[in-house]
Amino acid sequence: MLDKVKSAGITGAGGAGFPAHIKLGAKAQSYIINAAECEPLLATDRTLMLNFSKEIIEGIKAVREITPYEKAYIGIKEKNRDCGEALKKFIDVDFIEVRVLRNVYPSGDEQVMIYEILDKVVPEAGIPLDIDVIVNNVETVYRIGKAVLQDEPFSKRFVSIIGEVNNPQVREVPVGTSFSYLLDIAGKKDIDYVAIDGGPMMGKVVEVNEGIVRKTTSGIIFLERDHPLIRRKTQTIKSVVSQARASCCNCMTCTELCSRYLIGHRMEPHKIMRAIGMELTQPHVYEHAMLCSECNICELYACPIGLSPRAVNVKIKNEMRKEGKRFEKERLKEYKAPVFRKGRQLNTTRLTARLGLSKYYSVKPEYITEELKPDMLRIYLNQHIGAPAKAVVDIGNEIKANQLIGKLSGDFSANVHSPLDGKVISKGENYIDIEVRL
Repeated sequence: MLDKVKSAGITGAGGAGFPAHIKLGAKAQSYIINAAECEPLLATDRTLMLNFSKEIIEGIKAVREITPYEKAYIGIKEKNRDCGEALKKFIDVDFIEVRVLRNVYPSGDEQVMIYEILDKVVPEAGIPLDIDVIVNNVETVYRIGKAVLQDEPFSKRFVSIIGEVNNPQVREVPVGTSFSYLLDIAGKKDIDYVAIDGGPMMGKVVEVNEGIVRKTTSGIIFLERDHPLIRRKTQTIKSVVSQARASCCNCMTCTELCSRYLIGHRMEPHKIMRAIGMELTQPHVYEHAMLCSECNICELYACPIGLSPRAVNVKIKNEMRKEGKRFEKERLKEYKAPVFRKGRQLNTTRLTARLGLSKYYSVKPEYITEELKPDMLRIYLNQHIGAPAKAVVDIGNEIKANQLIGKLSGDFSANVHSPLDGKVISKGENYIDIEVRL
């Protein structure tokens, strides 16, 4: 079964796209299915649970055949209790349980979810396996079931297509589809668009004509270019650092709301901002930037004067990585969350209002089952963490749907498949362009 997962090119359906066969090659006591739809506005996980509950449960059972965990927990938000009921109809074993989480951000962060469900803390700079836990996104589990039971590769994924469009929707989208095609499908308006690849908090701003759906693309938010959220997300790092040095009052709000600090990690953004502001050389302070999850609460919600601790942390992390440095402090013997943790968690309704996105919060994207067939696909060979896949097709080759076009290079990599029939018309170092046969 593990070979089928590996062959199908299953990766994490969010985040860095960790190859699933690596995770499932380990053993753990607990298996957590992350179905919390961490980011506001997205409806991808919800759509999956309401329409493919049986397949998700089959995927969870299939994982147990690969790595024999003792208990599986499906984490959902309170607002999605109907999804929990849909899943329970197909749970006929005692080792799968639905757990309801508060409607807070970032409850879908895997370390936060582990704390909420198991009351355990992943060690600083550690991974869930350090405490005998494996976590997969709900779509990853769905794709694992498809691979094991139907030999179907991971070549399409569910995407929320939302924002300033006429017809917000969730579709199963061929990997390699352009954002511009999806904007046309959702009904564009006469405005100057940009897109956020992912959710409003952690998603990256991209030009519409440059965006391409990858295995990790859970949502696309189309917004007007001058939306305040876009302006915040596109500040230059030079501007961010200058503002930090000139304006930070060290009020500590960024730390008090930090999702890592609130599970007991020594992540204190205000100390890093103070060191930057005073231009201090304090390696022991800067080292803690490596603990930042980049959830963006500090930048887009906490700071009362609109500074960007997350961007500062990212800059420090990148510089430390270039120098080959890692977080090397001795791990604590015990991690304790602050007593005020629950009161500091961030309600998603309030967060959405702060982001200037309230008009979209009550909109329910429609799930549309009609198959999408764009004229062209650009399929990247580096859609996952680890080594890029190696192209196994050439220009002029005819391609069948679900055909392997990129073979994993080394074990820490992932196969890549074409989602549709077509013809290879060009290729680059890390991509293959396919003209789709309509």
